[in-house]
Amino acid sequence: MVVIFLLLNPLFKHENMVFSEGNLKHTTSTNNRGVMCNIQIPKTGNWYWEHLSVAFHNPGGDETHNVGVNIAHPDIDGSDRGGRGTGITYASYNGGKSVEADSTATYGNAWAEGDIVGVEFDSDNGTINFSKNGSFQGDISLTDAQQAKEWFPFVGMGGATSAEIGIFNFGQDSSFAGAKTAQGNADGNGYGDFYYSPPSGALALCSANLPLAAAIDPAETDDDYSQKAFDVVTYVGNGQARTISTDFKADNIWVKDMDSSRRHYLVTNTINANFGTTSYLHPSNNVSEGSASTGITASSSSNFTIGGSQDYVNNNTNNYVSYLWRVNGGTTSALNAGDINATGQINQTHGCGVLLYTGDGGSSNVTMAHGMGKKPEFLWMKDRDSNGNNNLWEVWHHHMADDNYLYLSADSAQAASSNGPINTSDVTDSLLAWLRTSTTGGSQTRFENGDNFIIYQFFGVEGHSKFGSYEGNGNADGAFVYTGFSPAFVMVKSIDSTSDWEMYDNVRAGYNEDNNQLEVNDEAAQDTGTFIDLLSNGFKMRASGDPNVAETYIYAAWAHNSFKYATAR
Repeated sequence: MVVIFLLLNPLFKHENMVFSEGNLKHTTSTNNRGVMCNIQIPKTGNWYWEHLSVAFHNPGGDETHNVGVNIAHPDIDGSDRGGRGTGITYASYNGGKSVEADSTATYGNAWAEGDIVGVEFDSDNGTINFSKNGSFQGDISLTDAQQAKEWFPFVGMGGATSAEIGIFNFGQDSSFAGAKTAQGNADGNGYGDFYYSPPSGALALCSANLPLAAAIDPAETDDDYSQKAFDVVTYVGNGQARTISTDFKADNIWVKDMDSSRRHYLVTNTINANFGTTSYLHPSNNVSEGSASTGITASSSSNFTIGGSQDYVNNNTNNYVSYLWRVNGGTTSALNAGDINATGQINQTHGCGVLLYTGDGGSSNVTMAHGMGKKPEFLWMKDRDSNGNNNLWEVWHHHMADDNYLYLSADSAQAASSNGPINTSDVTDSLLAWLRTSTTGGSQTRFENGDNFIIYQFFGVEGHSKFGSYEGNGNADGAFVYTGFSPAFVMVKSIDSTSDWEMYDNVRAGYNEDNNQLEVNDEAAQDTGTFIDLLSNGFKMRASGDPNVAETYIYAAWAHNSFKYATAR
């Protein structure tokens, strides 16, 4: 396996910083500049890296180098002063004795030009410790709120009109590009070349050390890694009965005609009794369930079957994209622990599941077992029958405001309700929960008496899927979002305004940098243009408009492969 060590991220920096030495050396001569690195610090484990200060502008006065960690946010410099507001750093401030974690505090011994600062970030114990020339200065305990954040190695710099220069070593080169004599100290797993010996148990931030559950690690399993659990497949319609080749048995299949204005089409074998019937749904529309033998009728370990010429999936000569999720092959089980009984097809390994239930027409708050073993983070909910609530696809995402909802089949902003939305505070590792005040309640209702409902549910799995949020910046040099994997599929939506649900993948024509766009709530053919880059470790916005205006966006992303195996394709 090729081992990839951490580097400074050219997509996650201020424009006035210049990189060299393979993106390990940074230079600026402008005040308040910062840069993140390209690997997020894992939530587990103990991690170590080093930084050499080569040149200072004013080491005994105002802040210059701030070496440590910072969180992902739109402005890593400017008003944040190179990380002072949100980072935790060992800084060369007034002699180099302060750590800045939303405020300035005295810490450790002064350091200056020519010194090596080591950083030990212990995710298991919730501490960060800094060393000066190999001598650690003392643990700093992170609060619970800080431990919940997503941290990246970081440097913030000032400089006025003089050059500020530093060099990182994440295990690549203990000579710091020839500035020091190499020392050759590896971590406990034998990886890295550090100037000082890493603390006991601390590892280099490199791909070989990144945690990845054995259940989805390609080195540990033949059939449960990401490319065997989610995939994107394109094909050209032929108007006849046929099969489309796949790498696994797909349980949920979402198809869209890329060339024409046609509805999105979604089938699941939870409804279709392992595809024994031919029911389908339209994520783009507020209509009831349909059925046709000319659509998708079967799925196997090597293909799915199309029965004929249904235009949603197989119009002659049209180009189609299909998104495939593996759940558990169609096997269902009863989930009766909540107030409402459900039938579930669940895959806890990959964080996905499907629930079926019947509405009770009730008007009090209600719970339902979800079977996922962990709190879901993203839900699509649909009444499959026809009635007065217009069958809207309600959506809940864990980064929305409490008790708010969105509609998958509409472009509206998030809104609050006391009747029908997910009761955010009562969702647990075992139960979903809803607020209810009437038996109907309009378009938010998920419990029309006697109606059949379906819920698609997901939670993030490290290296396979992620359901997060980001802040757009309204700039073509747009927001960078770290996922920890190379995305195969990304879905995004602004929760602040009327805007579309936008879809991108790594297969359709136009992939990087003119990544073509489909919209969940729109039947239209795909848009061409420059919107988003899908990278080895996340995605980068390339538009000044949606999906990157200065608003909060939620996203859902599924992996092609984990960053641990970033060179695989």
